[in-house]
Amino acid sequence: MLKYILEQKGIYLDKLADINLLLTNIESYIKLSYDPVNSYFRQGGSYYSTQFQWATSTPFSVDCQTWLMSVINPLLIDQWFGFGASQNIWRTTKILGGYNCNYQATGYCEGVGFTNNNVERVFSGEWTLGAINMLRIFAAEYSNPSFLTEATFMRDHIETQLVVNDNIAGVPVTGVLYANKRYYIPFGWWANRVLSTASTGWTALVDRNYNLFYLGGAYRVNY
Repeated sequence: MLKYILEQKGIYLDKLADINLLLTNIESYIKLSYDPVNSYFRQGGSYYSTQFQWATSTPFSVDCQTWLMSVINPLLIDQWFGFGASQNIWRTTKILGGYNCNYQATGYCEGVGFTNNNVERVFSGEWTLGAINMLRIFAAEYSNPSFLTEATFMRDHIETQLVVNDNIAGVPVTGVLYANKRYYIPFGWWANRVLSTASTGWTALVDRNYNLFYLGGAYRVNY
């Protein structure tokens, strides 16, 4: 975004070399984060002295797939890791982190949780809406409207299961719950069944067809 703005306005052009270096290094890190055995992007790792090591026991993270593929073109990911890689990552995400999925019939899930979800069955408002955003980008990049159908399916289930009426400081409000239940997220915080600025804000973006990862809000990736 920053590179595009500076180029369009013709300002601070001496900074483009630094920005390009940052972009190259971020892209390199993202490539290295991909786990070809498990078909997903790893959540992170740690430095030991001066050496970085990918964590072998770090839990699978849903938004490390959906947000990443909303920013990095899924077609580019396919070039990096083979035809269909992006869609395989999404299938893996649903298998590991999906909520109420029908793998045999439609392949759709009502939503997603935060991490491995086979036992806890957590429905995250915010991270499901992030997946909807990604699916709309998939639809545009692959010219495949079936991804829009899947996105609509998930949005409908947010409406029926996570949208609630409540009262805040005496003011009646309608919003979206952070999650369907209280649950300790293994990345360091708790999910609670409470109205959420994150989930409600994401819903406003999705319902206005606005992709916050792209300047102007289009469901695109490249400028």
